[in-house]
This record gives sequence, C-alpha cells and structure tokens, in this order.
Amino acid sequence: YSISNVNFIKTINSKSAIENNIPTVFVGDNSALTLSKLKTGKNVILSNRKKYNDTLSELVKQNVLNDLIFEHSQIDSKELHNFLNENNVKIPKGVEIFVY
Repeated sequence: YSISNVNFIKTINSKSAIENNIPTVFVGDNSALTLSKLKTGKNVILSNRKKYNDTLSELVKQNVLNDLIFEHSQIDSKELHNFLNENNVKIPKGVEIFVY
C-alpha cells in the first residue's frame, strides 16, 4: 500500500535523483534491461514467470553475472532471508530469489 526508501523510476529519461544506498526495484525483465544504467548498490528485479521470455530472462541473468564479475559484487542472501524469517514472510513454491 505504501512505498518508501525505494528508487522509483518509470523511464530511462527520468529526472529523479537516484540514491545509491536504497534499493531500486525493476518490475519485469524488460525494465531490468532497459533501465540497467540506473542500477544502484541494491537492486531487486521482479520477473513475471507467467509471461516467461527465455531470451529476456537469460539477458537479465547475464547482466547480473556481469555485475558480479566487473563490479566486484558479492552474493549475500543472509540479510534478506533473516528479514523474511523475522517478519514471517512465506515465499511461494517455485519463486527464485537471487541477491547480490
């Protein structure tokens, strides 16, 4: 119902100031690709598996892997899993979470 402390970007030409220390949420694989230059230190990509597109999905995964290699990012899901457990958030079967 309410969103705070998150970068909200609608288009590549957005004039909004991007804060690097708060999460940026990309809705859909296409957004994750077209808006990838607006990524910050904390990124969440929501991918719609009902409209699964192998090509887009593979491109997003490749971008994430490139970030890990070239930006010296680390895979660290412990913080997210702790948050989900503390708040009793249940993840549906088949949901994939990748944290970096």
